[in-house]
Amino acid sequence: MNSVVNLRSEEKKPSKKRYLDWVIVLFFFINFIFITYIVDIEQLVVKDPATWISGPGWPPDFFIQIIHNYGSNIDPLQFARPTWWKATIWVDVLYFGPFYLVGMYAFIKGKRWIRIPSFIWSGAMFINVTVIMSEEFWGPTPAKVMWLVVLLNLPWWTFPFIVTARLWNPYPFNKKQPKEQDAESTPMSKKATENQSLPLKKRWYDILFIIWFLINVIFIVYVIDLEQLVIKDPSSFTQPFWPPAFMVNAIHWWGNNFDPILMARPVWYMATVWVDIILFGPFYIVASYAFIKKKKWIRIPTILYAALITENLIIIFTEAFFGPNKTPTPGVYLAAYLPYLLVPILLGIRMILKPDPFAKETILKLKKK
Repeated sequence: MNSVVNLRSEEKKPSKKRYLDWVIVLFFFINFIFITYIVDIEQLVVKDPATWISGPGWPPDFFIQIIHNYGSNIDPLQFARPTWWKATIWVDVLYFGPFYLVGMYAFIKGKRWIRIPSFIWSGAMFINVTVIMSEEFWGPTPAKVMWLVVLLNLPWWTFPFIVTARLWNPYPFNKKQPKEQDAESTPMSKKATENQSLPLKKRWYDILFIIWFLINVIFIVYVIDLEQLVIKDPSSFTQPFWPPAFMVNAIHWWGNNFDPILMARPVWYMATVWVDIILFGPFYIVASYAFIKKKKWIRIPTILYAALITENLIIIFTEAFFGPNKTPTPGVYLAAYLPYLLVPILLGIRMILKPDPFAKETILKLKKK
């Protein structure tokens, strides 16, 4: 095994010739130095920009003044700082910041283990920017200089796709794909895959995941989520063709008693509903097929899905427990919605631990061999 690893090390493309990687490293550097630990920190330590005079020491007053001028003249959402927005800021500080530091090292040194953390970052960042930009366009505090806000946010919308595409190959830093695969890659040989893969009846956990996919696509996405698109104002509406009236009544009963966000339907929340319809619905259908047919290519899309929906729910949970439309029954709310957070996390862990998603052995057992 050591000879194989050494050979692959020699086959790595030199960092000076990986031009796109240096662009990614520069993007990470700007985020780490300026965005995460200056701009984002300011939004956590300065609670009310309108009454700020000086302090608290970090970020320096010079940077705080720049941030406040930007918020006053260009992007009022920076000043409004709603609860859901603060959730995205905390994710930036707690996960994105350390990721950027580690990511710079990994891309320069060509460390392949950065792939999974990068997919998680890509999924979470895409949701954050999508929700934020929906508010910039249609929210109660729209951008004053829209073209500039779009231009400034565009890198954070595009780099998740760039980084994901760059790392899709199991050996992104090598000159070419090695013939022999290690524990962190799915086997390339079709015969080897067939010998290792378990039949569905022996993957009881995947049967549960398939049931979960079907419940979501049949009931959650194309009933509950769709209702929130066709009925803009739950207090006054004409009964649509779909969903049926009894389902609409049940959704509104739940919203009125347990989930005020569902009835308020703010812009940022509707952005997450559109993500459900456009991305998650088709994913559930494709994933059901892939899990039944043992298609290895579903691994990375599933990890991305887990990151997307986890960040989605972090934002929603923060608003539901601390925002202006917080739930009157936190216990009932948590019991009802916690599975929608836990199942994707478990699904993501299941895919991370199994390079060949449908084989018996996990990455930990493979590395011991």
